[in-house]
Amino acid sequence: MADIRLELPSYSENAAHGWEGNRDLPDISLRRQQDEEHPENNPSIPSPSYWAMWQRWQPVAAVLSGTTGLNLRSTTYLPQLPSEPPDAYSRRCGRGVLSPYFARIVRAAVGLILRKPIELQGGDPEWWGAWRKDVNRHGSGLEEFCSKVLFDAIAYGHCGWLVDHQLDPSIVSLADQLANPTRPYFVRYETGNVIGWREAAGGAGGHLAQVRLREVVSEAWGAFGEAQYRQVRVLEPGRWATYRVDLSQKDRSGPERWLLHQDGETGLTEVPYTVVYAQREGLLRSEPPLLEIANLNLQHYALQAQLLHCLHVAAQPMMVVKGWDQASNQLNVGVNNALSLPVEGDAFYVEPASGAFQSLQDELASLETQMASLGVAILAKQKNVAESGLSKQLDRADSNSMLSVISQDLEASLQQAVEWVAAYAGVEPPVVVLDRDYNADPIDAQTIDALGRLFQTDVIDQRTLLEALRRGEVFGDDFDPEAIIEAVGQGLQLSEAFANTVPLAAANEATAEADAEGAAPSPELPD
Repeated sequence: MADIRLELPSYSENAAHGWEGNRDLPDISLRRQQDEEHPENNPSIPSPSYWAMWQRWQPVAAVLSGTTGLNLRSTTYLPQLPSEPPDAYSRRCGRGVLSPYFARIVRAAVGLILRKPIELQGGDPEWWGAWRKDVNRHGSGLEEFCSKVLFDAIAYGHCGWLVDHQLDPSIVSLADQLANPTRPYFVRYETGNVIGWREAAGGAGGHLAQVRLREVVSEAWGAFGEAQYRQVRVLEPGRWATYRVDLSQKDRSGPERWLLHQDGETGLTEVPYTVVYAQREGLLRSEPPLLEIANLNLQHYALQAQLLHCLHVAAQPMMVVKGWDQASNQLNVGVNNALSLPVEGDAFYVEPASGAFQSLQDELASLETQMASLGVAILAKQKNVAESGLSKQLDRADSNSMLSVISQDLEASLQQAVEWVAAYAGVEPPVVVLDRDYNADPIDAQTIDALGRLFQTDVIDQRTLLEALRRGEVFGDDFDPEAIIEAVGQGLQLSEAFANTVPLAAANEATAEADAEGAAPSPELPD
C-alpha cells in the first residue's frame, strides 16, 4: 500500500477516515506531537482546548455512530467478561442493538426550534429569496442547513460554519468583489474538525484572531479518477491560507511536512466563521448539554446486549440424564426416540426460572424513564399518566429556557453570517427573526372562546386576536392577518374574509395586470 501511495498524486480513497467527521472522531496520538521537530509550526496538530473537549465528545460520537459504530467500539462500551471465550464474546457483541433515544431527543429539540420558518425581513426580497433556497451550493435551503448545525450544536455543545464565496483569480480586492458580485455560500464544519483557534487580544469581545479547520478536498485526477487530499484551512482577519502534506517527501517514516498550498485575501476585517453554542464555556469551547443522556443510552445498549444474549442462551435448555453409563451406549435424543434408563435413572431439562431476567428488564425500563425525564421538551416515549400543572410548568420552563438560549444564539449567528454574505455580494443585509414559540400543542376551545370575549369587549384589537390564533396553531404559517383585516374593512363578513382572502389578493393582482394592458377586469373572483 505504501508503494501505491508514492505513485498516486493523492492519498487513498480512505484518506478521510479518521480525519473528517465527528461521527468517527480523529484519533491523533499525542506522542506524535513529541516526535515533531517543530510541532508549533504544524497546522494539523490540535490545540490543548481541543483535547479537553475531545474527551467529552467520545460518548456522544459513540452513541451517534449507531449499532454498527458501537460494534466497532465494543471493547470500550461492551467489554469482554473474565474467562469469556473470544468467539462467545464476538457473538454477544453481535447481538447488541442501540435504541436511538439520544438522537431522537436531539432531533426533537431541533424540530422545536425550527418549527416555524426563519424570516429574513428587509433587504432585497428577490435576491435573498433566491439565495435562501440554496445556501451551501449543494441544494440545501436555509432551514435544512440550520437543522444540521443545530443538531451538532445540541449534541456536541457547539457547531459553526464558514461564509465563503467562489474565488475568481482576476478579483484581488474588495472593490473588485463589489464590482463583480458573486453569490456567497455557507460551509458547515463538524465540531471535531475545528482543531485550533486564537482569540483576538485587547478585549475584542470574543472575536477570532485565527481558526484552523480540517478538510478533505477531492479533485479530478485523469479522465475518471478522483484524488483526495488532507488539508488544513487557516483563517485570519482579512486573509486565508490552506496547507497540505508534502507528497514529495521521501522519508515516509518520519514526521509529515506541511506546506503552504494556497492563500489569499477576504477583504473582511474579521474571520468569517460563526458559531452556535448550546452550552458555552468560552470561545469555541463548550460542553455537550445532553452528555448524561448519551451515557445513559450507552448503558442501555450494554444492558440490552446482555439481556438479548442471556435470552438466546436460555432459549436452549440443557438436558441432564442421571444414572446413564456414557461408555455403554451413545445417547440419541430426539422426538422419535425414547430413553431406556436404569431404575434409579432420571432425565430432565435444566432451564432458568421465568423471572430470572426480570431485574435486567426492570433496569432497562428505569434507564428509559431517566432518558425520557432528562429529554428536551419531548420524551423518548409518550407518557400515559397524568401530570400536575406545576410539574408541566416546571418542565416547560426548563426546556424553553434551554431552547430559547440556543435559538437566540442561532439568530445572532445567522445575523452575523448574512451580513458577511451581504458584504461579499454587495447587497443590503436583512434582519434575521426566529419564532420562539416552542409549544407544539394547539390552543384549546376554551382559550379561543376567551380570546373572542376579549375582542368583543375591546380589550384586544383584531390584529392581536388574529396573531394569537395564528401562534396557537389555529391557522397555518402562511396565514396573513393583515389580509384578513383588509378584507373585513371592505365590508366582508369574517367567514367570507377567511374564505376569500387569498382569492381576493389574486384578483387584485389580476385586476392590476388587466388595467395595465387596457382590458376590462373580470367581475368574478377566481375560484
